[in-house]
Amino acid sequence: MNKKSLAFILLHSSCALLLSACGGSSSSSDSNTSEAQDSETAIETTSTISAFVTKGPVDGASCNLYSITNAGVAGSLLGASSSTAGAVSFSVNSTEGSAENYLIECSGGTYTDESTGATMTAPQLRAVVETSANISITVSPLTEMAVALASDLLSVDYELVAEAFGLGDVDVLTTAPTDLNTESAADNDAGDYGTVLALVSQYQADEGVSLQQTMNSLVLELGDGVLNQTVQDALSSAATNLGSSSVVANLNSDVVAAIQQVESDNSAPVAEAGADFSAPTGSSIGLDGSASTDDDNDSLEFSWNITSQPDGSGASLANSSTSSPTFIADLDGTYVVQLSVSDGEASSVDSIT
Repeated sequence: MNKKSLAFILLHSSCALLLSACGGSSSSSDSNTSEAQDSETAIETTSTISAFVTKGPVDGASCNLYSITNAGVAGSLLGASSSTAGAVSFSVNSTEGSAENYLIECSGGTYTDESTGATMTAPQLRAVVETSANISITVSPLTEMAVALASDLLSVDYELVAEAFGLGDVDVLTTAPTDLNTESAADNDAGDYGTVLALVSQYQADEGVSLQQTMNSLVLELGDGVLNQTVQDALSSAATNLGSSSVVANLNSDVVAAIQQVESDNSAPVAEAGADFSAPTGSSIGLDGSASTDDDNDSLEFSWNITSQPDGSGASLANSSTSSPTFIADLDGTYVVQLSVSDGEASSVDSIT
């Protein structure tokens, strides 16, 4: 073989090696790029948010689903629908494994009031949920109060409201309460929840206001995280009054009894009718209960009654609901007058002769 042929063979081999090396480098780079693209590809999924709008079940409520911004306020409208016997649902698109926050806002529609059995129009009821998958939630007066109390839609505290109504172990967002208009409350979370909603109805009826006004006042009272004693006592009275409601046979009696046994830190007042004394027959007798006291400095209500007087006497008290009533001792004999004072929660009595 001559030198020229040898040089050609070497040159040809070098080019083949070069092409092979270039080709190998290109294949490795393409593979790495493909893997990176696969790892960065977001997988879109569709999930369903099913809601139960209740006070009992609300039929015909107009419901909207909103996104929630990073600032904790309602964002884009994602869907609109109306409830049928309390049920409404929305489909949402999200990134797999990435939870999003949503606001459901419902208003209008009608429900059967547990306390009175009357058909009523529902006020605004809302709930906030964070999810990346199918979920069923409840939208009720308790979830509405939790949303109303929150400083923003990303900090809704359902446990605070649940605790205030004795439902500390109940998730008021994901538990569907029993409809006491149609079935009895079992001894479970759903039964307890349904009984508390009936209690809210009775409290509303006792106060003589709308459901919206009831929720507004309770939200104001829950501003510091607890219901004050006056509201607790009113709820206790409402629990007693449920005994004459249209759903009395379906209540969870244990929940009602627990609410009735609200412990009060109120101090009872002390009635002071004054010292016994004598006066001439026919004279005007002035009484004075102003020495009555209350350790809590509560305002006192006075009520005086003549419990004993001489036979034939026509004596009667003037201004008997004040601290200083009067009467005429028209006949000889003994008169006994009783004073009752009340601070609105407790009372006491004293008598004077």
